Amino acid sequence: MAKGLSIGRFFGERVKNCALEGFKLSELSYSQDFQGTPPHFHEHSLIKITMDGAFKHSFEGNVAWTSTPGTLDYCPSGVVHWHNSHQSRVHLLVIEVDPARLDADQNRPESLRSPANLRGQQYRWLLSRLYRGFREMDCDSASCLEVEGVLLLLLSEVARAKNHDFRTPPWLRRVRDIVHDRFREAISLKQIASEVDVHPAWLASSFHKAYGLTVGEAIRQFRVEYASKQLSETDRPVAEVAVEAGFADQSHFSNVFRRFTGMTPSQYRRELGKRSLRESCSPNKLRDPEAQPPA
Repeated sequence: MAKGLSIGRFFGERVKNCALEGFKLSELSYSQDFQGTPPHFHEHSLIKITMDGAFKHSFEGNVAWTSTPGTLDYCPSGVVHWHNSHQSRVHLLVIEVDPARLDADQNRPESLRSPANLRGQQYRWLLSRLYRGFREMDCDSASCLEVEGVLLLLLSEVARAKNHDFRTPPWLRRVRDIVHDRFREAISLKQIASEVDVHPAWLASSFHKAYGLTVGEAIRQFRVEYASKQLSETDRPVAEVAVEAGFADQSHFSNVFRRFTGMTPSQYRRELGKRSLRESCSPNKLRDPEAQPPA
């Protein structure tokens, strides 16, 4: 039987929490050897932002997707879900949304009644603003207004999103898993279609309709996200990162990377100064919850 969690209850270690009218924000950390959660549901709907690490997020009905840094998961209240065991330390920013805040919008769409997974450069600036405001909320009232505004924008984005994996057929979710797990390989649309036993043209059309990206665009996005993490957290040469991420050469990598981020790989590395996504969003270095227990 699934376990119900009341407001403010989570399986991860709490690093910090703040509250706004209609929203409760919690910063959570999960250790690398975390064995996953049992099936459970929450009293309030959740916006879950993965800041660091990656894990598989599963729902009743054999629906699953992988959450990686810079992605947003939306989980409605009462929906049974669970985390699989983690392969790395995971850091989340979780926002509980009071039902009254959702009901205040009389045009609330049906999409807010089912899970959603959003990722891509178009959301990263919102997530960055949200985390920066969250870290400043204790000492800056203006940050509270900014956080509230960003949260309302994110709810609007969830409502409009077309990529609801919850409604996609199992074979299409399998395609997404293949793309995510093998984005560094030189894999073709024909190969993927053969593995899921559908026609390539039908696969291409269905994937674009479900996720708003072509298979090729999704692969490039995963490659850029992987390369971004390598550039921000390691000293590896740009050419080596390019090959490891699956690009043919450094020139191709630079062109694609600039198209996604607006910067060359070298500019990106200088800008971040080896900071992770969460650190680039915060004016202060976030303490390591493993080295220093949360308050």
